[in-house]
Amino acid sequence: MPIIFDAGLYASFLRARAERDGVVRVEGEVLDAALDGGTGHVRHVSLAGDHRIEGDLFLDCSGFRGLLIEQALNAGYEDWTRWLPCDRAVAMPTTNENSSITPYTRSTARAAGWQWRIPLQHRTGNGYVYSSAHCSDDEAAATLRAGADGTPLAEPRILHFTAGRRRKQWIGNVVALGLASGFTEPLESTSIHMVQTGISKLLALFPDQGFSPIEIDTYNRLAETQFDQVRDFLVLHYHATRRDDSPFWREARDRAIPDSLAEKIALWRRRGRLFRREDDLFAEASWVAVLLGQGIISEGWDRLADAIDLRQVDARFDRLRAMFVQTVERMPLHEDYIARTCPTKVRA
Repeated sequence: MPIIFDAGLYASFLRARAERDGVVRVEGEVLDAALDGGTGHVRHVSLAGDHRIEGDLFLDCSGFRGLLIEQALNAGYEDWTRWLPCDRAVAMPTTNENSSITPYTRSTARAAGWQWRIPLQHRTGNGYVYSSAHCSDDEAAATLRAGADGTPLAEPRILHFTAGRRRKQWIGNVVALGLASGFTEPLESTSIHMVQTGISKLLALFPDQGFSPIEIDTYNRLAETQFDQVRDFLVLHYHATRRDDSPFWREARDRAIPDSLAEKIALWRRRGRLFRREDDLFAEASWVAVLLGQGIISEGWDRLADAIDLRQVDARFDRLRAMFVQTVERMPLHEDYIARTCPTKVRA
């Protein structure tokens, strides 16, 4: 079941938890990184105010800039604009106009991209992800205002990004996490998941002071694979579109796609087969929902299905239908569940 996080509150919670567990937080602007002449590792970072932080292992969480992984170690960046052309977003919070909070995020296609609406307890998050080649910033802000619910709580804020990933996310003694490692646009809200899986992989492959290339290469291969799998799922949304009401969507439909996605679609078209590889974030049901939902129907079927007794299939669906009805009858309303489990004061 999808869970909607307030990213700001989640970050504050994690910071407080880390500090309770002994993490020492030093705030400052990173000005420079000094490299070891022998190993090429980062020896220390220099902060404004003549402060220096030394370390054995550095996690680069500096956002798109990649202060260590890119600016100091030149990891390189694989640009996916040819597949994912949206390169900007405009965001604006609004008040909640209704007493009930819808239990889902709404994504709405627009002429040059798509708009999100994310309900929270104290506000609604709104944004428009778009291609600057098809829409100006002013046009995007106007579209967002016109399509947003509630009263704006702040002026629209423009964000620039380039979809893609670092060619290497671990170099020497630096591991990139979050936006420093890559960004695949928020169509499926994968950013927090990618941070968490990056941490999990690092813990599983945690180095000693020798920093074995075997562990580093394994981490980079796994991270690359997961980024590519997320990319393919996002590209499918654009490639499978049946919209033709704007140049953006017509180009999206006709644009070349990654070979890995082309193979997956071809396999699906042939006999409705799908395979998950390694730790693919998206389950088969998610792929099926987009493929069928956007009109990509398989031409045949797996012949093993012919051996299944249709009466057993009907009986299974009947049991599922009854289970769903019983579950829904027992479940509370969304706003009642929120009020009971995590009440909060309404704030601006």
